[in-house]
Parts: sequence; structure tokens; C-alpha cells
Amino acid sequence: MTLHPRFFRSAILAGGTLVAILGPARAGVYPVVQPSELAGPGASTLTFEGHADLTALNSAYAVQGIEFSRDDGDRVFAYNWTALGRQTISPDMVLATIVIPGVNGAVTHLNLNSTTPLTSIGAYFGNDQNDPDFTQIRLSAWDASNTLLGSVTVSANQNTSVDQFIGLRSDTPFSRVRLENLDATGSPSRYNSVVIDNLSFLAVPEPSARTLFLTTLLGLGVVGWRRGRSMR
Repeated sequence: MTLHPRFFRSAILAGGTLVAILGPARAGVYPVVQPSELAGPGASTLTFEGHADLTALNSAYAVQGIEFSRDDGDRVFAYNWTALGRQTISPDMVLATIVIPGVNGAVTHLNLNSTTPLTSIGAYFGNDQNDPDFTQIRLSAWDASNTLLGSVTVSANQNTSVDQFIGLRSDTPFSRVRLENLDATGSPSRYNSVVIDNLSFLAVPEPSARTLFLTTLLGLGVVGWRRGRSMR
């Protein structure tokens, strides 16, 4: 696949993993290579613990402003990963777009919508099983007008564990992201479900009470100055 130079931003080596950033150069999308970069005011992490196996989590975090979905409108499940004899970053539960025989089919993508604009997001991923159908994962972000801001792609280490991190931050706040497993050709995977754990994100900081107070005082001062000038 040939990429127009305008859409190829950069490629870096992060922790031995190739991270590629795709998207219009003006978008200002950058990789987040470790969860510590997602700390600070407005930070939240969803570990998916505390749910029974195969609980639908589509709207389970609506209070935090987060909803998960699949393109087919079906359910996204909490899944006991360690019960399979596999490892994840915070035992035992993960979020997965898995297949449940007789209930639904597997999909190789996961959508996330946020009611609060975000500046950064990231999660641990896995389910890579030394299969050419899943060799990398792509994380993409869209702004409130549904304009693609850019994408980050990370190569899978093929050990089945949920132990690799993918993340991005954007100069432009975003409200929708998509995680998608890709095959060796860079096309969407056909068979391997998205499995993530410890999803972290940073919301756009709200103005502090002090900032609001000073802004109000400044506004009142300008109004008073204009009135006084008018009287003179």
C-alpha cells in the first residue's frame, strides 16, 4: 500500500515495538507509549473488574461518559481472560468483542464514544496468537464533527497475553475512537476479536473555580470601565 506523503506522519520505535502514526499532518495526533502518560487532572481508568463473566458492558460506564459498541449493534462483553490460562494486566476480566456460539459473531473492531471531549486515550491489548490474520492493532480518533484526526498502529508480539499498550493524544479534542485488529497486509482482521484491559483516558480539563472567579472579575472590570468611560 502506498501512502501519500501528506498522510504519513512518522514512525518511532517505542519499547521495541514499531509504532506508526497515520493521518493528516495538521491533525496533531501523537503516540502514547505507556499509561503513566495518561495521569493528571481529568484522568480515568476502566479495569473491567467487578463484572460477572459475559456481562454486556456497552453502557456499563455511561456514568463516566463512556459507551462501547460494535458496528453490528451487538453486545461487548466482560470476559474472564485468566480462566483461559492467559495473562492480562489486571486479573481477571477484560473487555472483548468475542464470539458466543448461538448468540453472536466475533468482530475485529471496537468503538468507543465519549460524552466528554478527550485529549488522550490508551489501553493494553492482546489476543494475538501468532496468526497472520492479526499482526497489528490500530487506534483512530475522530472529533465532534466526525472528522478523522489520525491513527496510531502498534505491532502485536504474538503471545496471546493482554500485555502491550497502545495509545494516542491529540491537539484537537476527540469524542470517538476505534480499535481495529489488522492482518499482515494492513487490512482489517477477519477472525480475531479485540481484547483490551485497563483503558485509560484524559478528559478536557474543566476550568477551575479560581479561573472562573478571575474571569468573572475581569469581565466585571471591563464592563465597569466601559460604563465609566461612557458617563465621562
